[in-house]
Formats: sequence, C-alpha cells, structure tokens
Amino acid sequence: ISYVRDITDGNGLILSCTSSGTINGDNNLGGIVGTIAPELGDDPEATFSMDEMELLSDAVATLRAVVRDCRFDGTVSARNDSAGGIVGWSEVGTLISCIARGTIETGTDYCGGIAGHTKGLVEHCASLVQLSGESWIGGIAGLGQDITGCGAMVQGGGSGEYCGAIAGQATGTLSDNYYLKEHLAGVDGVDYSYQAQGLEFSSFSKLDRIPSDFLEFSYRFLVNGTVIAEIPFSYGDSIPATALPSAPEWNGQYGQWGTFP
Repeated sequence: ISYVRDITDGNGLILSCTSSGTINGDNNLGGIVGTIAPELGDDPEATFSMDEMELLSDAVATLRAVVRDCRFDGTVSARNDSAGGIVGWSEVGTLISCIARGTIETGTDYCGGIAGHTKGLVEHCASLVQLSGESWIGGIAGLGQDITGCGAMVQGGGSGEYCGAIAGQATGTLSDNYYLKEHLAGVDGVDYSYQAQGLEFSSFSKLDRIPSDFLEFSYRFLVNGTVIAEIPFSYGDSIPATALPSAPEWNGQYGQWGTFP
C-alpha cells in the first residue's frame, strides 16, 4: 500500500484529471474511467475476472493501476449495471484522493459514488451524489473491498438489497470512513464506529477530506434551461416564500414553481 501511495508518474496511472457532463451507456461506466482491468479481449463490454488468469509457476506478474487526484461533476447513467462517479468496474488497482459530485444511476446493480464495483483499494475519496439503482448501492462503492479515509454525502438509494452511505457491501477492511447522517446508513444500512460512521452536519463539515464546495448550498430556479435566480442557504435551513422569484409568464400563461424542501 505504501508503494501505491508514492506513485505520481509512469505507466498505469491516471493523475489529476477532471471531467464534467453526462455519460450514458449500457454498463461499466465511470466519470473518469469505465473499467480498470487487464485486457478484456474482443468484447469491450466484457467483465474480466482475475480468477480466469493463469500464470506459469515460475512467472511473476505486476499490475499497476492507479487513479489519483481526479474529479467528476455530472451524471453517469448505465442502462444495465456498474456505474460510478470515478470508475464503473475496477477489477484491480487503487483509487486515491478522487472526488465525485452529481447523479449516478444504474438500471440494475452496482451503483457507487466513487466506484460501482471495485476489488481494489479506495482511499481518501469524497462524494456528494444522488444514487439510483437496484442492489449494491453505496456512497463510495456499490460493492467494494478495502475503503479507508473516505467521506460521503448521499441521497437516494436502491430498490433491492445492499444499500449504504459508504458501501452497499464491502468484502475487505474499512477504516476512518464517515458520512453525513441523512437517509442511508453505513454499510448495508448498518453504522460501524470509525469504519463507516455517520456524523451530524456540524461534525461532518469539519472533516478536512470534504471539499469546500460540498458545504455550499443554493436553490437554482430555471426556466427552459436558463437560470433566472439562485438563492444560497445554509444546511438545514428553509427559504421563505417571500424570497422566491416570480415565475415568469410564458406564451401568455403564468407559471408556478414546483415544490421543494
């Protein structure tokens, strides 16, 4: 692990990339990278499994795959499975100090704020996401392995099993992960102290791993895609009706704003 943390150049590294927009597809979609795995062969949507790799008894293979200091803002929407704010499916490798903000959707399973499905390490990552899918839904990983030092602000959830603010399910070691207490809890709906622990906003907002823009809130009022007003507010506050802009007239008709919290 210490070797991985020291990687800042060379092959097998995606470093300091930013991306924004909307990503649509069938499966294995990520805001930065779709799949992290050895060569998949002829089918670009196939999912490689390390269980399928065979080496000679005297051969040694080294795989290096690191995504570091990357950020995605936007929407990732998979019609089938495996979507994440940074990576959709990670068979190997490490995600370090990555940030995702936006909406992540799957038609079926493996929907995560950072990774939809990962068998590697996720470390010091943060997400502010709206999640939607069936099973294995998580603020950091839908289905993860080792997760440490991460923070998540999550809305939404899944219609099936394994939904959590940090991970829907994790098969490895979890430590020092915190999430904002709202709807989802910890791992598969269970809070674990110092591993996947919920905090109130007053404590959560003081964590140095949380990007400052995650803690700034505003309502935007749009008409035909154009912002006509933006009103800032503090977490937990409401906006008085007197502060709302008037809905503009359109083609001789008067509009009305939809309901909001």
